[in-house]
Amino acid sequence: MTDPRDDIARQMEPIARRLLGEPNEALSSEGELRFGNHGSMAINLQTGCWFDHERGVGGGVLALIKDVTGVDGRTWIERNGFEAERAAPRKANGRQRAPLGKIVATYPYRDANGELLFEVLRYSPKNFRQRRPDRNSPGKWIWDVEGVPRVPYRLPELNEQIELEHFPITLRRNQPRRDNFGIPRVRSA
Repeated sequence: MTDPRDDIARQMEPIARRLLGEPNEALSSEGELRFGNHGSMAINLQTGCWFDHERGVGGGVLALIKDVTGVDGRTWIERNGFEAERAAPRKANGRQRAPLGKIVATYPYRDANGELLFEVLRYSPKNFRQRRPDRNSPGKWIWDVEGVPRVPYRLPELNEQIELEHFPITLRRNQPRRDNFGIPRVRSA
């Protein structure tokens, strides 16, 4: 079983870049990013730790987020979409699963009243995962859709079109072009 802190540590580089901007290329190396004119902020990519040599403070990913933003690290990670990019769990045979990659699209599925039921996330390289909001913990996700009714994609918009007696059916491959013209897409999960 992997330590959840390891998953967060693996996200140090993209989080540091989001918080601190681009590193000082002249002072950075393959295993360590340096930020600032003199490279006083060091990010160790192997350990997922940082140290500010000017102030003499450092820590892990959560401490960096708290130090830079003043916001709780876990809250910031969830708000900025990094939680979904966590490392994949191990398989039953103990081998590490391939990482999911980067989220490139999110498809929200809503009921007839517009309330979010679940989302389908598309990753690059091509992969999909489903999640539903945790009603007991706002802002958190449950990574399955067990017990959630299946509805067509964009159901509220589809209902509007039915009322107008206009019922478009689209294929996924044509959808980006159809989105440009405001034609709703229909898809089931």
